[in-house]
Amino acid sequence: MRLAAAHLQRNIGHSPNIFHGLFQYNLSQYGNPKDNREKYKALEWKKIAKFLEKGGSIWEVHFFASEVDPPRAAQTAFYKMLSEELKFVTHISQAKKRNIECRSCGQQWHAVVEKGVDVSLATKLLTLAFTGAFETAIIMSGDGDFEQCVRFLRDRAVKVELVAWRGTVSPTLTAFNLPVTYIDDHISELTVDWAKRKEPAPEETGD
Repeated sequence: MRLAAAHLQRNIGHSPNIFHGLFQYNLSQYGNPKDNREKYKALEWKKIAKFLEKGGSIWEVHFFASEVDPPRAAQTAFYKMLSEELKFVTHISQAKKRNIECRSCGQQWHAVVEKGVDVSLATKLLTLAFTGAFETAIIMSGDGDFEQCVRFLRDRAVKVELVAWRGTVSPTLTAFNLPVTYIDDHISELTVDWAKRKEPAPEETGD
């Protein structure tokens, strides 16, 4: 049995998870050219779901993310699509906005801060591993915070694979010599170009 766990978390600064690559490749999470004319492309999770099954059938896909309060319409629609159409098990926590001030110039701005998404992912993996629910865990993240989780899974003879962007896999995870699939190598296969599609792109509004 194979289980996939996707880590889509927005952080201040560098983030070694799926969200990080959206900026690196100028992708929109939802693919809405209405807000940013340069971001016609987006990750296509329907394609990702099929891509994950290339190595064998997937028992469950658990998707971990967060949303602001009140939630944006695009976020709600996106998570609903994952749950209802793709049958992902979604775990959505609440994000908060925090005022950030530059120590040098004093300029202030708002930033979205999310905590607990990685903890929820690790907890779910460990809980299911205790019951022997799966034999292979596919973690869509390169976050070093999963070091102890990976160590536990391997101690229980659970195979662990990573799906991540290049340059985002923590050295603590690299030390395990885990099989890694880099999204960068399959970018054209896993994205949708709304400029070439007839149906309208989902609406995406700013924070």
